[in-house]
Amino acid sequence: LRSGMNFRILKKLENQRVAFLTMTLLFLVAGILASLSFWFLRENTSEVARFYLGENSKNLAQNLDGELRNVVEKARLAWGYAASKSDAKSDRRDYLHDAMKSIPGIQSVEHFSREGTVNNAKWRSSLYQPFVNEPYRSIDDLDFEFATKGFVEIQTYFDASELPYIRLVVPIKRAKFTTPKEIITVEVSSDWLKPFFKSSSNIFHFLVDQDGRLIAQTDTEHFKLGDNLSHLVVVQQTQESEDSNLQLNYKEMPDSETQLAAFHKIGESGLTIISQVNETSNLILLKKHRGSVMWLGFALMLIAFAACLWIANTQKRMHHAIPTARTADILEFKEPQES
Repeated sequence: LRSGMNFRILKKLENQRVAFLTMTLLFLVAGILASLSFWFLRENTSEVARFYLGENSKNLAQNLDGELRNVVEKARLAWGYAASKSDAKSDRRDYLHDAMKSIPGIQSVEHFSREGTVNNAKWRSSLYQPFVNEPYRSIDDLDFEFATKGFVEIQTYFDASELPYIRLVVPIKRAKFTTPKEIITVEVSSDWLKPFFKSSSNIFHFLVDQDGRLIAQTDTEHFKLGDNLSHLVVVQQTQESEDSNLQLNYKEMPDSETQLAAFHKIGESGLTIISQVNETSNLILLKKHRGSVMWLGFALMLIAFAACLWIANTQKRMHHAIPTARTADILEFKEPQES
């Protein structure tokens, strides 16, 4: 009986030792994972930052593309509604105004009718609905090459003050496989883009067209709206690369700081979102990720501590379940003498 009790006590001591070793191992694994994560971020700071920039430019491009599609769809529905209500131009103009006035920064909606064949099409304005007192009208580019073939076309133009405007050219089809005989154009100013290009503390976003001219930016003093930025390596890459997105390093000027940059093209519109951050700000990104890694390591340690508490409670219940022996019986393995 005495040897059996000794065996139980030794077993409990062994279980406690295993629990201690398990706790130590869990803490060790958590520390190693946190250290490896921070080492990876430190050794691959540029790659992590460019990936982060790529995701930012992609999300911004997708949001902007989605809103452009919404405007296109709203223009189609508005014209369809106006055309179904009345044949009079004045009535259609009023319907268009009511349907499109909710778009911020809108300059005008215009309806064109096609004259001639598709290969020799000429478009004549048949209805013009301005939304501001004196909107700027660009009348030097009305060929609508892609819209004539049935594709939505996005054009950019600049007024006398070099302020940018975006023109959405929306073909109206009467049947699925026919060529359009009508086109709706929706012109918006740079004010429409302001919600997408709010000021950012670290990352600089800007939008260029297919010619490299600046349409919008988050830092209003970085470049000047309307400037041609084709001399920048990142803009040249947007024009030359067939990829819809890319990450690279470049310098705005030969003696300036290196920029970590990424761009994402908005469909076939010719518009491109570019996101960049300089190396100094990149250290801020590293600190941000380092803080995340530290919290991750802390969480892992809490998990390890909780596991250890569970093991300790289990051992405690085992202690209460097993009868205790006298110290003398544990230390002495001889039979007690009779008095």
